[in-house]
Amino acid sequence: MLRGAPAFKATLLIAVYCTHQDGVRATAPRSATNWVDPRPELFVYGAQCRNSSRSHYWLREMASIGDTVRFRCEFDGHQDPCTSHFSKQQPAIVVLDTSKSPEHEHNRVLEHLKCFKGPPSILIHNGDESCSLGNLWELYPKFNLVVRQYACGHEYRTQWKVLGSNVIVAPVGYLTGVVGDCLSRKISRSALRGLDTHNPLTKRHLAWSFAGAVKHADRKEALHKLSKLTPYPNTTIVPRNKVLEMFADSHFVPCLRGKMGLETPRNYEATLAGAIPIVVGSLDELQNTFGYFGENPPWVFAESWSDAQAIVKRLLDDDKTLIALHRRQLVWWLSQLQRLGEAIFHAFNGTSSHLRGHASKKSRAIEYTHQ
Repeated sequence: MLRGAPAFKATLLIAVYCTHQDGVRATAPRSATNWVDPRPELFVYGAQCRNSSRSHYWLREMASIGDTVRFRCEFDGHQDPCTSHFSKQQPAIVVLDTSKSPEHEHNRVLEHLKCFKGPPSILIHNGDESCSLGNLWELYPKFNLVVRQYACGHEYRTQWKVLGSNVIVAPVGYLTGVVGDCLSRKISRSALRGLDTHNPLTKRHLAWSFAGAVKHADRKEALHKLSKLTPYPNTTIVPRNKVLEMFADSHFVPCLRGKMGLETPRNYEATLAGAIPIVVGSLDELQNTFGYFGENPPWVFAESWSDAQAIVKRLLDDDKTLIALHRRQLVWWLSQLQRLGEAIFHAFNGTSSHLRGHASKKSRAIEYTHQ
């Protein structure tokens, strides 16, 4: 078990975040009996529409363009659209998750597309972490815009040259249960306001924190290296609904390798709370994973955990640079949400958009953070 701070001091910031309604949320007046929500409906089709799905809330925020449209998801992908009332609708977005059975999902979506009233505008493709699309490529040209997780830049280099102009890479986002019912953009905006206080660093009590299992040797090595920097929590087992509180109380979050790579929700859960992710890998892997966002993530990148420990130590001793780096996390996350929202808005309305960070182009080369 890690030792450091006896327990993280859970701030009240998260509760405050969710009370800020600075979007365009349409709320029914209490006295209204026949009130009609004026926002246009955004019909979404896909199994991940269910509230229990792994990334439902991230999908909802990404697809709903803030609060300016209604996210309507009454069809979960397990009914037959050819025989249901949904066949009379024209969903704006198709959600495809190929994390388990790509071939089955591909055939099912092709059949269902024939039954909709009109072709959907947007495909959101989740789950291709193994970079094994196969014949799913034939789906992409059927949509005005494809928003996919995982760039797979090396694996799909040839395909991007042909199809990349209408494909944009999105962050994998956050897990259901971490952000809750509150939009992450509201959390990040509140955190930005917190940086404008007299002494913003006093609101973060932990040098770093990590939430997750510590089973593999590489994870144990990483946390052992960082244990020289205190304080930090005395446990890594944190309920999902408390993760954001811990990250909001931390300066840094080690974002350790997942089952298949460096792209994990932890990177973005830390970022949207204003904590600074630490990512260790080769420059080639870092570029292949994170070099497709239009603007590179402002994280700590290092070649080894020894290098990362030295970088974090230096930053913890430099208040001015540390505050600026916290701010950059939040600004970058909000810019990603804006980028995705604009792309989806233009595809939904059939207007042109300059797609920053689409899959056929790379950002400026990612570099290791200076020690």
